[in-house]
Amino acid sequence: MADPAPGAAAAGWGVLCLGKAAQSWFGERIARLAVWIFALYPEGILLGGTHMREAFVIPAIAMTCLSLTEMRTVKRSWLGWLILAVGLLFFFQPPTAVVALVVLAGAWFFDPTGNEHGKGCY
Repeated sequence: MADPAPGAAAAGWGVLCLGKAAQSWFGERIARLAVWIFALYPEGILLGGTHMREAFVIPAIAMTCLSLTEMRTVKRSWLGWLILAVGLLFFFQPPTAVVALVVLAGAWFFDPTGNEHGKGCY
């Protein structure tokens, strides 16, 4: 039987990252709902104790959401979260990493808030 500790640790980081991102975007009530759905998502629970890549890919996507949130608020930590998330994604599932980078680049370019890092196109 596989050791569930690495998958459980990755899922825990995913819950924290998604909770912080959802709270920043949508508020406390929606963040709680998002965290419960993420924590009880069947793929995260069932695959957490196996040697399958989805146990690490799902939390890495949550880390990319956190990096996007940190990028929107112009904090310095967004680059670290992005490097960690994309590194995990490239290690476990490279096509997903490319899609995540394209989505983040689009969000950065079409940032409606007009922050100094975005173009504020709409």
